[in-house]
Amino acid sequence: MIEHSPIHRAPVGGEYYVFRDPVHNLIEIDDETEGWLVRRILRTRELQRLRFISQNGLGRFVYQGLEGTRFPHSLGSYHIARRIIRSLITRQPQKGEIPERLRIGPNDLISFPIAALLHDIGHGPLSHIWEQYLPEEEFELFDHENRSISILESPNTEIGRFLATEINDEFRSYAPFLRTDVIAFLKKSHKLYYLLPLLSGNLDVDRLDFMSRDTRAAGVTYGFP
Repeated sequence: MIEHSPIHRAPVGGEYYVFRDPVHNLIEIDDETEGWLVRRILRTRELQRLRFISQNGLGRFVYQGLEGTRFPHSLGSYHIARRIIRSLITRQPQKGEIPERLRIGPNDLISFPIAALLHDIGHGPLSHIWEQYLPEEEFELFDHENRSISILESPNTEIGRFLATEINDEFRSYAPFLRTDVIAFLKKSHKLYYLLPLLSGNLDVDRLDFMSRDTRAAGVTYGFP
């Protein structure tokens, strides 16, 4: 009989969550509360909207397999960010070796991956294509990164209301920090400044996911073994 690793078994009296992904195979969340949180966020209108936003704009007219959307890409980015932050916290210097304000803490294990999950929430139709046709004076307002922040801060969006108030009812332990930290990460103002390039940089979680996801879908050979 095959013995599965502990992450494949629910904690005693608890449960775990698995999303099957063509790139990452199993995206597993072994913490019950975090699993409920991610599922709750994925159910919001703004996240579900990403199921209808093409990942590659007009690329599918050249590579017929590029029919993916921003929804699985966002979940894949969350998975990579979660693995990175959990690896970093086990490798960070001991107390006293770095300033306390720069230490990765338990809150960051949640807020950093959630920021990755939400980083593309502001994309418009055909992703980056629509931004190329915006008037110059409107680009900053409708740039997808700025739109993502506006959506998260707005009291008129489902995800905005959830992070601002409704989270108190369902996930009280996350309410004091999650909204503030996620927005700080996306605004590039979080105190853990050395993590910011991993969300928006030359080799960030966004690229680490779409290089493998898009090349696999296109049928080309770089980005995966």
